[in-house]
Order: sequence, then C-alpha cells, then structure tokens
Amino acid sequence: MSKSKIKLIATIIVVVVILAVILGVVGYFSNGFKNWDKFNPKNWFNKTPIEQNEQVVSGAYINPSINNGIAVTTALISTTDYVTNNISDSVDSAYKLTATIDSTQTRNLQIDWFVSWQKESTFSAGKNVSDYLTLSTSTTQSGESVTLICHQDFGEKINIVATSNLDKTKKAFCVVDYIKKIKSITYEINGENVAIEDNALLQYDFDKKTNAAMSIDCKPVYSNYTLDTDYTMSVTGKFTEAFGFGQDKEFSSFNFSKGYNIAYLAIVSSGTKAFVENVYSIYSITDEMEIRAYADYVIEEYNSLSISASDMQNEYVIDVCTFVEALESGDINTNRTSVSTFISRFEQICAPEYNFDVKFNFMGIEFSDIEDFIVKSIQCSQSGTGIAEYTVTMSSDNLVYSKTFKIGYTASSFDFFKGLIDLPPNIII
Repeated sequence: MSKSKIKLIATIIVVVVILAVILGVVGYFSNGFKNWDKFNPKNWFNKTPIEQNEQVVSGAYINPSINNGIAVTTALISTTDYVTNNISDSVDSAYKLTATIDSTQTRNLQIDWFVSWQKESTFSAGKNVSDYLTLSTSTTQSGESVTLICHQDFGEKINIVATSNLDKTKKAFCVVDYIKKIKSITYEINGENVAIEDNALLQYDFDKKTNAAMSIDCKPVYSNYTLDTDYTMSVTGKFTEAFGFGQDKEFSSFNFSKGYNIAYLAIVSSGTKAFVENVYSIYSITDEMEIRAYADYVIEEYNSLSISASDMQNEYVIDVCTFVEALESGDINTNRTSVSTFISRFEQICAPEYNFDVKFNFMGIEFSDIEDFIVKSIQCSQSGTGIAEYTVTMSSDNLVYSKTFKIGYTASSFDFFKGLIDLPPNIII
C-alpha cells in the first residue's frame, strides 16, 4: 500500500474519531439529541446562578461565564481592600474580572469589554446602565484584570461581554444579577412607626398602670432585585451591663415591659394599711344586715382617718377610698349583690389575697427593693445606655442583615416616686 493511501486512511480515522467525540458531547448536552435549549444563545443568560449553600456577601452576583475562546474568572473584592483598589466606600460591591484569550492567539491580545442591559424592561427602560454597573476600563490585555463596580441595586439583569479585538468570534459572556437585599428595617412600636439607627437608644415613659410588654413589629425594606430570596427573622435580647441585673437572661423575642402596676410599688403607712385590710373584710361577710352595719363602721373610720397624699399613690388605697365614698354617697346599696358587683373589678389585682409586701418582678427579675430598680433605670437613662439591648437579624441562604438597638425609660417618667422612696443623693427625680 502506498504512503499516500496510508496517509488518507489515517486522516479518515482521525476525522471519524473527532466527529464521534463531537457527537458524544452534543448528545450528552442535548439529552440524547432531544433537548437543544443549551445550544440556544438566548438561554445562555438563564443559567442557575447560585450553587446550593454558596454564601454570597454582595447584592450583585456574577453568574459563571460562557466562554468561547476567552476565559473569564471573577473575584469579589473585600471592603477592607477598597482603599488599595481606589474604590469608594459608598459603592454597593466590587469585583475583579480577568479575561484570558486561549493560547492559539499570539498577536493583538487586546480584549474589549461591553456592559448593557440584558433587555428593555419596566425597570431598565430609560435608565443608563452605567448608573448601576461600570468597569474601570473598556480594554485590557489578555490576563489583565478589570474592576467592576456595582453602584446600587437594580431590577434587570446586566450583560458583560469580553471580546477579542483581533477575532470577534472569540468572546465570553457574563450575566450580573442582583440578589434581593434588605436595605433597612422599619419598626412599629406600640402602633407608631419609628426609624431606628444602629445602636440607637429608644426611651419610653415608665407606665405605672401596666406591666404588659411593648408591641414591636419589624418590617424589612427590600432592594430592587433580579433574584428573589426568602428571609427569616430572629430576635435576640439581653439586659445591658449598665443595668446590672439579669445578666444570665436572654430573650428570643421583644418583651420589654411598659412598666408595673403601682399598687405593688407605692409605700403605705401602717395606719392606712390597717384601714384597707378592714375594708376588704367585707368579702368575708355574707349576711346583708352585717354588711350594712360594717359599712357604717368603715365610713366612720374613713372620715376620722387622715390618709396622706403619698398613701394615695397606692392603687389599693385609691380603690378602697373610692369604694367607701360610694357607700357613703349611696351609690352602692349595702346589700351583698351590690357590694360584690362593685368590688369584683378589683379582685384580680387586690382581693382576696392582696399583699402590700409583694416583691417587685421586672421581666423575670425579682427585686426585693424597688429603689434598686429605679436607681439603675434612671442611671441607664442619664448615661444613654438603656436597660435592654435587642438585635434583629434577617437572614437568607445568601445574605444577612442585622441591626441592634437599646430600650430604656425616660428619667422624668419616675416622677410619681417622689417622696415615696429614699434615693441616693446623686439620683434626682
């Protein structure tokens, strides 16, 4: 066999092998020649952008590039490296993009870069893409890097194309998405919208009527985005070190107390205390005639007793005086039914097991001395540190947003304790 025939056969074999490899690759990516979506350029920009569990710390996200003779690699620039890369702190995020032409091209290694909206949409219509993404240069040499700056959030995908200046068929495509970020959190506290800066102190009046928790509702404000993601909220709370109590307690929700019922707080003199106890003895009387006689007795005692203004700060005392005055004026008939109806509204907070000496419980901390609580609360107010600190964290698979703020009471809201307790000289109400 002649050399020319051997060379021809060898060439045919090589061509057959190459065609077999090509057909194998095409068959694999077309699902057995049944699905040609991956070979449609329109679908190059619709690839799934985020691998599962991949942590993305920037709103702008560059999808893996589609390469045709040019390979592009990307690297997120850390905010700590902004200064060395001449990047402003005000930008949303920044990347390094490096494009390399394949080794077969040995001259004119210039690469031209182009940025454009992927399509005209409700968001992109009339907007300049340069207001959202810019490159530090429009040309690089093969292997050189260009800096991509994301200036703000956007709601339409952006294309980046790197093309060989010598051979326009050689190019790489990247698509930049924006993952939905939380730009801020608005708060509704007791029905009022409140803007809160990070580490801010919110001060509210101490409520002497109720110990209910404050109503705090957090509502995230989202960015524009091309990739949606779900966020979950968690709340962690603790007492501040300045408050000095309950350092071992942690909260998983907002439960800051509005205050406490002063029926348990205002100090009462021994004479007034005995009078209140006598009046509440009506609970134990079942005979109507005895109730009438006892009513006359407590009215006479009330008129002969001088109840001080400080004693009248106690709600036990206020309730009893109101009751006796109603008996005296005839607003309450001295029969069992009438008396029970009037006084039953005080049952839950007072009778029959009311106790002037009950300890003060504040958010799970038991104080044997109310002065300790007041002193620390006012000190926290005056120093701007607050009583409790809360951190709200909104997190998705990709991004995390958190904000911390403190809550305390205004010093002036403790005015009703004036004259009721002895405070250190440095604590002025």
